[in-house]
Amino acid sequence: MGTYQKVILTATVTKQPELRYTGDGTAFAPLSVVVNCGWGENKHPMWVRVSTWRKTAEFIAQYVGKGDIVTIDGELTPDKETGNPRIWTSNEGEARASYEVNARNVQLISSKKSASDSSEDTKNDEYTDETEIPF
Repeated sequence: MGTYQKVILTATVTKQPELRYTGDGTAFAPLSVVVNCGWGENKHPMWVRVSTWRKTAEFIAQYVGKGDIVTIDGELTPDKETGNPRIWTSNEGEARASYEVNARNVQLISSKKSASDSSEDTKNDEYTDETEIPF
């Protein structure tokens, strides 16, 4: 296996994940997260798009929701043309940048879902594509 640019992020999920499937039936769940960077007056958000696949994607779609805190271990994926973050323009005409990560592991740190909403405690569960999901 080759080397890759490993990143570990603890972030807040900004949109409800949605499970999708590729043409060959592979599960895929894109995840949109924000990381708070800096301190005090220098504090600013960093937006990250995360790709989750297979069993990790199924876990994300079932257990992770908007507002949850997750830790993501994955590969930083730069823009293919520039090698930098993806640059785009917002609806308001402001320049924006987003980072993209291909997740290898995702750990649910804290959930907005109350314990009574689920019969299983999923806090601090970590799932990878090699992990058997208990369902």
